[in-house]
Amino acid sequence: MIDASDNYIEAALSPGREVNCRIAVGANGDRVFRDADIISFSLDDTCQTEDKFIGNACAVRFLLELKTNQNINKNAKVIPFISFGGGEETEGEETEVEEYQLGQFFVANKIRKNGKLTLTCYDKMYWLDKPLNYTAALRACGNTADLLDYVIARITPEQFMAEPLETSLPISKVPSGYSARGYLGFIAGAFGGNIKYNRFGDFEIKYCDEEVLTITRDNYMDLSLSEDEYVIHKVEMMNTDGDTFTIGNGGAEDTATLRCVNPLASNNAAISVISRWYGRGYYAGELRMQGLPFLRSGDRISVQNMANDEYHSMIISEYSLRYDGGLTAIVRSLSNAPTDPPKPTVVSTGGGDEDPPTYMYVRPTQF
Repeated sequence: MIDASDNYIEAALSPGREVNCRIAVGANGDRVFRDADIISFSLDDTCQTEDKFIGNACAVRFLLELKTNQNINKNAKVIPFISFGGGEETEGEETEVEEYQLGQFFVANKIRKNGKLTLTCYDKMYWLDKPLNYTAALRACGNTADLLDYVIARITPEQFMAEPLETSLPISKVPSGYSARGYLGFIAGAFGGNIKYNRFGDFEIKYCDEEVLTITRDNYMDLSLSEDEYVIHKVEMMNTDGDTFTIGNGGAEDTATLRCVNPLASNNAAISVISRWYGRGYYAGELRMQGLPFLRSGDRISVQNMANDEYHSMIISEYSLRYDGGLTAIVRSLSNAPTDPPKPTVVSTGGGDEDPPTYMYVRPTQF
């Protein structure tokens, strides 16, 4: 679902659009940087990785370069906004320009050199890697709803889900030794999705199920797609004890089998995943396109073929957005079929002191 107005979407898809950026810094956003101060920014947003199709809880990285002598403290809140065009004057009054908030980020590192300030920022998921104490209350969680409530309550009292889970799955035993981020990913994976922070700082699970936008050839520069469509017909879930739960078409090829490792794996979880994914198809590939602020990893889009009027469904596994006066993006849609089957080992929750991977960018052309 795209939470932007029709007018904003139309302006974003216009080939001759004028792109404007505003960065609000501080708890109240009272320090503002505009285009004259902004050298560039890049936003790296991932919900699926090469070896993990569902069950991820990835942090979003926001890298910002400013021309400023001002000091910005670590942990300062940074909120970027994108608008298109200028306000139109009607009967002497200028109409308000619609802005779109890209997210909420916090400064993790900063470097100043030659009058340029570079800020490396992340959303709040980056800081959720500290292992939770394996308390009696945690061990007592008997279903995914109880576990989700427990984990979220340990993050902050004000934190909540943008949309509640539709149902709950029983848990025979809560695994130990994981961070809040790890547990959140396992819960999302048990329902066939990936969890992330939305642009307002609330949790949401992305299921990659509904197409949110159609991209025509007018809106992209290059498209590469897998030769065949991937269509899921079977799920194989393995827990960290080596137990495997298989649901679906037993004769499905590897490319039609969604395999995952999840400590919460069970027959009920496998049924939940296959009910969401069975028969759903998509193409793997890469799309270089106009940067659209309202797209996110976990969205599904329909893309017009470069040569004809066929349309292909792609899942946004990775979304890299870059601004330096123009706004461009790279979409990557990953295959769910790894070369090697998953192994029953403890799944890494990522994060820590290591930066998420960086991606190749395209310099703006007419966009």
